[in-house]
Amino acid sequence: MTPRSGCPSSGNGGSAFGDIYRLDALTTFLDLLFVSVIALTIVFAPDYLAPRGLPVAEFAVVLVFAMCGAMVLSAATDLLLLFIGLELMVLPGYMLAGYHKTDGYSTEGAIKYFLLGSFSSAIFLFGLSASRSTSRASSPAPRPSRRGWRWASRS
Repeated sequence: MTPRSGCPSSGNGGSAFGDIYRLDALTTFLDLLFVSVIALTIVFAPDYLAPRGLPVAEFAVVLVFAMCGAMVLSAATDLLLLFIGLELMVLPGYMLAGYHKTDGYSTEGAIKYFLLGSFSSAIFLFGLSASRSTSRASSPAPRPSRRGWRWASRS
């Protein structure tokens, strides 16, 4: 990380990857909030998971991946990094929805959320690429007429 002005730990902030990942006071606060929420979730998870026979270690790893996605999302300044952080945060949620593999409702929920999420991501990417391709393929703008800014429809 290359600091912009001063040390990032002093609260002045910094940036990385060509200024698409920016560290500032708000990002630091959100990162600490995410870490504390995930830590509390992992501490209280065995009370829920152990009676059902579900492994706690896999649950913790999936939560850490979701936390990494939230941290990337909070510091992103570029649309692409924002989308990557969002997907990194949401995909573990799909996995956690289907975490109880022997429960039919859990599997159904995971499939439903995964399909809905993948369709919305595909529509977003298609819309982004279509808007770029139509802006390049459009005809040049008409020249203004001599009478002001009306578009010249006649020669």
